[in-house]
Amino acid sequence: MSRCVIDDTLPLFATIDASKIVGGHIEYQIKVQRGQRTEENWTVSRRYTDFAALDNDLKVSGFSLTFPPKKAFGNMSREFIAERMQKLQVFLHEVLANWILANSLSTKQLLCDEGYSENFQEQALQHISMLLRSEPTWEVVEPLGTIGSRIRKTYCLVKNKSIQKTRYMLTWCSAGPYASIEDKERITLVKSLENLQHANLLPVHYSACSAAGAMVIRPYMEGGSLRDMMYKVKPKTGYLKKCGNHKSVGHLALADIKKFGRQILEVIKYMTDKGFPMGHVHLGNVFIEDGNVRISDIENFILGVPPAYRTFATYHRKCNTLEALNAYSFGHLLYQMKYGCILHHSSYEALPGPCAPELESILFQLLTFESLKSGIPSIEDLLNLPFFAEVTVPTIPKPVVKIPSKLKECLRNTKSMFEETLKEEQRVVAQIRKRNKVQAYHMTDEEKRKRKQSQKKSIAEDPTRSSLTEYDI
Repeated sequence: MSRCVIDDTLPLFATIDASKIVGGHIEYQIKVQRGQRTEENWTVSRRYTDFAALDNDLKVSGFSLTFPPKKAFGNMSREFIAERMQKLQVFLHEVLANWILANSLSTKQLLCDEGYSENFQEQALQHISMLLRSEPTWEVVEPLGTIGSRIRKTYCLVKNKSIQKTRYMLTWCSAGPYASIEDKERITLVKSLENLQHANLLPVHYSACSAAGAMVIRPYMEGGSLRDMMYKVKPKTGYLKKCGNHKSVGHLALADIKKFGRQILEVIKYMTDKGFPMGHVHLGNVFIEDGNVRISDIENFILGVPPAYRTFATYHRKCNTLEALNAYSFGHLLYQMKYGCILHHSSYEALPGPCAPELESILFQLLTFESLKSGIPSIEDLLNLPFFAEVTVPTIPKPVVKIPSKLKECLRNTKSMFEETLKEEQRVVAQIRKRNKVQAYHMTDEEKRKRKQSQKKSIAEDPTRSSLTEYDI
C-alpha cells in the first residue's frame, strides 16, 4: 500500500536557537518538532528571505502578523542579528498559534525539508488521468487548486461527456498515515460508495481507487460548502483567503443551527450504526441543498486520512473513541455555525459573544476543558436533547447502505487501530503535561523558598551535607 506516512494535522513546534553568517547572508537555525513526541525533531536553516516569502504567502489570509521589516544597511551587527532573531521567533509563534496558518503548505515548507517539496496537484492529476483511462465518460474541465484545508487533497471540475453542460466535483485524496485496509478491500469499499443512498449525503456518481489514493465524483454545489456560504466566498476561492480574517462573516440563525445540527447528528448515528465510521464532519464538507444538509467526503476514513480535530482530541483523554471524536468534532462545528470563526484551541475558556442558554449548555459540554475531563456526550445523547429533539425535519426516503460483512470487519479493525493510536498519543500528552506542571511548580518562588529553608535545616542538622546547589540559589 502506497501512503503518506506524515500526519499533516500534527502541530509543529519551532524555536530559532542560533544564527550564523554564510556567504554574506545570515542563516537562522530552527529546531522543529512534530507533535508531542520529542524524538520526531530536526533542524532547518533558513534565511530572512525565506521568512519573508512565508509572510507574503500568508498575507492573502488577512490575519495580522508581526513581521520584522527588511533593513538594507547595518544588518550584520551582532545586536541587530539578535534583535531580528527574536522578532522572527515572535512571527513564527503567531503563525503556529493560528490553526489555519499553521496547517498551510507554505508554513510546512518553511519548517520541513522533507515531505512537502512535491507538486501535489500535478501528482494528483497524474493519478486522476490514470484512473480515468478505464472510464472515458468523464473529462477534467478545470483543476481548482487549494480550495480545501488538506494539503494532499486536490479538487477538479469535471464533466460527463454525455451531459455537456453539467459540472461535477472530482476530489483526489492520497492515502493517509492511518491507512491500514489492504488495497483489494479498500478498492471495493471506495467503489461501494456509488451505491450509498441517503438524503443527507452527497451522492457519488463515480469512484475509483489505487494504491496511492482515491478519486470520487459528486455533484458540484454552486453555492459551495456551508463554510463558503457563511464566509460569503465563492467555492473556487483559495483556502487561505476563504478561511482568513474576514470583516464580514455570516452567522446562522438559531433555527438553522438546530435543524442542520439535527440532520448532521442523524447521519453520523445512522452511518455508525451501519458499521461505517465517520470522524470527518466539519464545516467544509457540509453542504446545504434546498434547505437541507448534504455531507461529503465520507471516504476519508477508508483512506486513513487523519480527522481534522484529531490532534485537538489528544488533549482530552475521555475523547478516546471515534464515537467520542465525532461528538467532539460536532462541538467545533456548532461553535463555527454560531460564531462564524474557527476555534483555534482544543477547548474554550469563554465564548466570544452572547449565546442562547440551551446552545451555550451544549457547547460547554462539548468544548470546555472542565467538562471534557469527565466525559463527552454521545451522538445519541445529543439527539435526545430538546434543542435538537424538538426540531421538525423533513421525512427522508429509506437510506440504502450495504456493506459486506467481510468489509465491515476491515472497518472495525481499522477503527480499533485508530483508537489505540489515539489513546497512546493521549498518554504521551498527559505525561508531558504532568512533567511540565511539576517543573513549573518547582520553579515558583514559594517552592524555591521552601526548598531553601528545608535544605538549610538539613545542613544545620548534618554539617557534613553539601551546601545549596546552583539550582536552589
